[in-house]
Amino acid sequence: MKSELKKISNYDDLKNWWINNYQKLGIEDFVIDGAINPKIYEKEEIKILIFQLETYGYNECGITFMSNEMENWLKDAKKTNRNTAVFVHFLFEYIKLFKQGKTPPDFLEDDFKSVYQDVDILIEAMNKVACINIRKTSNENINADYESIDKEKDIELLQKQIELLNPQIIVTGGIPVKNALLEFDEYKNSEFEIGSVYNINTKIVATLNHFSRASYGDLYDKAFDIAKALSINNL
Repeated sequence: MKSELKKISNYDDLKNWWINNYQKLGIEDFVIDGAINPKIYEKEEIKILIFQLETYGYNECGITFMSNEMENWLKDAKKTNRNTAVFVHFLFEYIKLFKQGKTPPDFLEDDFKSVYQDVDILIEAMNKVACINIRKTSNENINADYESIDKEKDIELLQKQIELLNPQIIVTGGIPVKNALLEFDEYKNSEFEIGSVYNINTKIVATLNHFSRASYGDLYDKAFDIAKALSINNL
C-alpha cells in the first residue's frame, strides 16, 4: 500500500489525501464516495457497503461529493440508482425481521414498485449505507465505460476505503467489481461466483449482477439471502 495511505486512520484524512493526490495527477473532475450520511452510517448496528462500477451523471463535475448528490441522483430516476436503493431498503427490512425471529414475507412485485416510486423512502435507505465505485471520475453516458473503469482501478485506495468504512456486509454489483474484490489482500485466495453470498472473515460478501439488470424478483431474492446469511452466522 502507498506509504501515505498506510498512515491514514480516518475518512476525512483520506478525502484530503485523495483530493490532493488526484489534483497532483491533473485529475480535476471526480466523485468522492463513501458513507452517504456518515453520522447515520456510524450509528447503524449493521454497516452495509455497496461496491459498484462507476458514478453516472457528470463529466465536468469538479470535485463532487456523492453524499451531497445522492438525493438528486435518486430523483433523476435512473434505474441503477433506484434499484440499488430499493434493494437497500428491503435488505434492512429483512435483517430486522430475521433478528425478531420472523421470516420475511413472500415476494410481492407491487411492494417493490411502490418503494421504487417513493423517493423519500429511497433517500432514507441510502443514508444508512456507504457506496464506493471503482471509477472515481464520472461517466454521463448510460453505458459503462469499461476501459476507463479498468484504467482508473486503484486497489490500494479501494482497500483503504473499505478498511475505514469497516462494513459487515459488502455487496458488489457486476462482474468487474467482483473481480476487483479478488485483488484485495483479504480475498486473493477466495473464489467468487456471481449471484452468490459468502461468509468470509466475519463479513458477508454478496456478488450480485449489475443493479441496472436486476428485476424486482432478483432484488428480493438477494436481500432475503443476505439477511438470512447474516442471521445464520450471527454477525
